[in-house]
Amino acid sequence: MRPLRIELEGFGPYLKRQEIPLDDVDLFVITGPTGSGKSTLLEAMTFALFGAVPRLGKRGLEEILHPRASRAWAALTFRLEGKVYRVERELSRKGAGEASLVELRDGKAFPLASRGTREVTARVERLLGLDYGVFIRAVFLPQGEFDQLLRKAPGRERRQILDRLFGLEELGEMRKLAGERVKELEGRAKGLEEELKRLEEERASEETLRFIEESLARSRENRERLRERKKELTQQKARWEELIRHLEGLEKAQAELKEERRKEPDLREAWAQAQASREARGHLERWEEFRAKEAALKEVEERLEELKRRRTEEEAEERRLQEEAGRLGVVLHELEQALQALREEEGKLPWLAELQALLQEAGDLPRPAPSFPFQPGMERALRKALLEADQLAKQAAELEGALDLARNLEETEARLLSARFARLRRARENREALRKEVADLREKVERLGLRAHRHLLRLGEPCPLCEGVVQALPPAGEAPEVETLRTDLREKEMELARAEEEVARLEGLLADREDPGLPEDPRGEEELEREAQRIRGRLGLWEEAATARASEKDLAQARQERDRAREEAGALARALEDYLGGHLGGRDLAAYREELRRRREALEGLQESWRSLQKRLGELEREEAGVRARLEERRKEWEKAWRKVQDLPPEEDLKGRLLSPEAEDQALSEWEENRRRLRELGSEVERWEEGLSRLSPLPDPLPAPQERMRRREELEQKMAALEEALSRLYREIGRLEEQAKELERKIARRKEAEERLAEVRKELDLWQPLLEDLRQEAFPEWLYRRLQKNLLARANRLLEELSQGRYRLDTQEKGGLEYRILDLWTEAWRSADTLSGGEAFLASLALALALSEELAGSRLEALFLDEGFGTLDAETLELVGEVLESLGSRGRMLGVITHVKTLAERFPNRLRVRKARGESEAVWEA
Repeated sequence: MRPLRIELEGFGPYLKRQEIPLDDVDLFVITGPTGSGKSTLLEAMTFALFGAVPRLGKRGLEEILHPRASRAWAALTFRLEGKVYRVERELSRKGAGEASLVELRDGKAFPLASRGTREVTARVERLLGLDYGVFIRAVFLPQGEFDQLLRKAPGRERRQILDRLFGLEELGEMRKLAGERVKELEGRAKGLEEELKRLEEERASEETLRFIEESLARSRENRERLRERKKELTQQKARWEELIRHLEGLEKAQAELKEERRKEPDLREAWAQAQASREARGHLERWEEFRAKEAALKEVEERLEELKRRRTEEEAEERRLQEEAGRLGVVLHELEQALQALREEEGKLPWLAELQALLQEAGDLPRPAPSFPFQPGMERALRKALLEADQLAKQAAELEGALDLARNLEETEARLLSARFARLRRARENREALRKEVADLREKVERLGLRAHRHLLRLGEPCPLCEGVVQALPPAGEAPEVETLRTDLREKEMELARAEEEVARLEGLLADREDPGLPEDPRGEEELEREAQRIRGRLGLWEEAATARASEKDLAQARQERDRAREEAGALARALEDYLGGHLGGRDLAAYREELRRRREALEGLQESWRSLQKRLGELEREEAGVRARLEERRKEWEKAWRKVQDLPPEEDLKGRLLSPEAEDQALSEWEENRRRLRELGSEVERWEEGLSRLSPLPDPLPAPQERMRRREELEQKMAALEEALSRLYREIGRLEEQAKELERKIARRKEAEERLAEVRKELDLWQPLLEDLRQEAFPEWLYRRLQKNLLARANRLLEELSQGRYRLDTQEKGGLEYRILDLWTEAWRSADTLSGGEAFLASLALALALSEELAGSRLEALFLDEGFGTLDAETLELVGEVLESLGSRGRMLGVITHVKTLAERFPNRLRVRKARGESEAVWEA
C-alpha cells in the first residue's frame, strides 16, 4: 500500500481543508514547530483507514475535532497491487458519522463499502491483509522503543518491549480464552453425559417403542369395531326419534284443528258487527267534510273583516307621519333631499378630524395671534411647518448626542490602550520567568546527563560519548531520571515559544502608541473593546468628524433655527384653532358628530316608516282582493259538501253503530286468522299423515306415549355406554400415541446427544493440549524465539547495508534479554549499552525496518519515522541524514517527522506545517 493523497478538515489543529499530494515523492520530511500538528497528518491517515488514531485508539475520538468545527473528516487515496482506492470517514460531536471505500478507475468511482463504518473498516483490513494494530506497528516505525530495547531498558523489560512490538501480549488473552473454552467444553460434555444417563434410565430404546406401537395397533382395531356398532345404534335411534316426532306432530295438529273449529261461530258474529261499524264510519267522514267546509267559509269571512279594520289603522298612521315630518321642518316627499344635504356635512367629518389631529400635533408650541384667517388647504402649510420644526429639533439633539459620544469614545479607547499595555507588561514578565526556568532545566539536564553514564567513564581514558579524555568523575550516587527532566524541558520550551509569540504580537499591536498611564479598568479588555465598538456603532458618520461638525457654535445656531420654526408653526395652529371653533359652534368634534348622527337617524327613521307604510298599504290592497276571491271559492265548496250529506241518516244514529277502530281491526283480524289457521292445520294434519305412511312398516298398534319414552331411554342408555367405551379407547390411543412421540423424541435426542458428545470430546482433544502449552509457556516461548530469530536475521541484513558491512547484532540471556553488537572492523563484541548516538540510531532503525517487513511483508510501500532526532548531536544528525537518504532510494516511500531544522533541510521534499492563531496549515515548500 502506497499513499497518494491525504485530505483532512476540522481534524486536530486543521480547521480548514488540507490536501497533501504524495504521488510524486519517495523521500520527504514533515517539519514545523512543536505542537503544530505534524503527527496529526499521520493520525488522519489511520483514522480514514480504521477509524482510530495511535494516541487515542477507537475511543475518545471526539478529542480530534477542532474546537470550532462541527465535524472531523479525513480521506486517503492509496495504490495497492496496481489498483487505486479512496477511503474517507467523518466524525461529529455526536459520534461516528459516514464512511465509504471506493475503487478509482478511469476517473470514475466504484463503491466497495458504504453502508457503515464497521463494514468499511472490515473491507480495508481485507484489502491490506492487516488489522489496525499490525498496521501502526509496521508503518509508524517505533524507533524510540527499539532504542529503549537496545540500550536503556533492564533485561526483563526488553522481553516485555519485544512482546508488545510482536503483538505477543495477546497470548495472555489467548490463554484466558482457551481456559474459558476448555471449561465451557468440559461443562457441555458433563451435561451431555448426564442427559444420556437420564435417557437410559427412562428406557428410551427401540424395543420399548416397538412394544408401545403393538399396543397402539390393537387399540385402533377395537376403536374401529366400536365405531361400526355406534353407527348401527345411531341409525336405530334416528328412526325411532323420527317416528316419535311424526306421532307427536300429528296429535298436536289434530288437537289445534278441533280448537279452531270450536271458536268459528263467535268470530263470525263479531265480523258482521265490524263490517256495519266500518260502513257508518264512512258516512260520518262525509258529515265531517261538510262541517270542515262550513268552518273554512266562516274563517275567510272573518279574515275579510280583519283586513278592513287594519286598512283604517294604516290610514291613521299616515296622518301621524305627516305631522312628525312637519315638526322636523320637511315634508314627506322632500326627505331624500334633506338626507343628502346632511350626508354631505357628515362627509366633512374626516377632514375636520384630520384638522383636529393636526392641531394636536402642534402640542405645546407657542400660539401667537395669526395675521390671516385659516382657509381650507392651509393644512398642508401647517403640516410642512410642523415637520420642519421637528427635523430642526432632532438635528439639535443629534449634535448634542454626537458631542457626548465622541467624549465617551475617547475615554474608552484610552482605557483600552492602558489595559493592553498592562497585558504586555505581564507577558514580558512571564517570558522572562520562563526563560529563567528553561535555562535552569537545561543546566540540570547537562549536569545530570553526564551522571547517568558515570559507570562507563574511566579516569584517563576516552569518554565513549564525546571521545575526550576523562579528567574527573562526576559525583557518585543514583542517577536521576534524565528523560523526565528532558520532558519538563520540552514542555517549558513550548510554553516559552508561546510566550514569545504573545509578546511579539502585543508589541506589534502597540507599536507607535503611547501608554496613557490610566489605572487598569476592572471591566477588562474584551468588555472595553465591546463598549468602544458599541459607541462607534452609535456614533455612525460622526466617528471621525464629530468634534469639527458638532461645535458649540453649530449647536447654538441649530437651537435658534428650531425656535423660529416652532413659532411659525404655532401661528398657523392658532389660525386653525379659530377656524374649527367657528365651524363647530363652540362644540368639540365628537359632540358635533353626535348631533349630525342623531338628526340623520331621525330623518332616516321617518323615511323608513313612510316607505314601510306605503308597502303595507299596497300589501293590504292585494291581500283583500285575494281574500274576496277565496271567499267565493269556499262558498262553492260548501254547497258541494251539503249535497253529499242531505240524504244520509242523522249523525247520532251513525255514531250508535260505531265500534272502536281497535275493536274493528281485532274482530276482522281474528276472523281472518281463524280462516288461515283452519287451512294451515288441515294441511299440517295431511303432511304428518303422509310422513307416517313413508315410515312403514309401522308398529301395530302404534306405541302410546309411555312406550315411546321407555324405548327412547333404552336406546340412549345403550348409546351412552358405547360412547363411554369409545371415549376410554380414544384416551388410551392418545396416551399411547403421546408415549410413542415422546419416546421417538427421546431416542432422537439420545442419538443427537451421543453425536454432540463425540464432537465436544473431539474439540476438547484440540483445546486441552493448546491450553497446556499456553500455561507452560511452551508455545509463547517457541513463537517468541522464532520471531526474535527472524527479526535479527532481517535486521542484520539491513544493518550490514546501512553500516556498510561494519556492524552485526546478536542477543544473549543474562538475567534477562540483552543485546550486543559485533564490530566487524575490529572483530570485537561489545554491549549495546556502549553504542554512540549514531550507532544506536542505525541499530534501532534496522530493528524497526525489520519489524515492518516481518509484520507486513511487501504489501506496505510506505514507512514513517516520528521520533528519535531531537536529542542527537550535529555529527550524529549528519549520519542520520545520509542513512535516511539511502533509504529513500530503496523503492519505498519514507516520511520523516522532525522539528530539527538542520535535518529537515537535507530532504529534497519538505512539507511545512505552519501554526497560526487557532489553526494550522500544511504546504509543500518550493
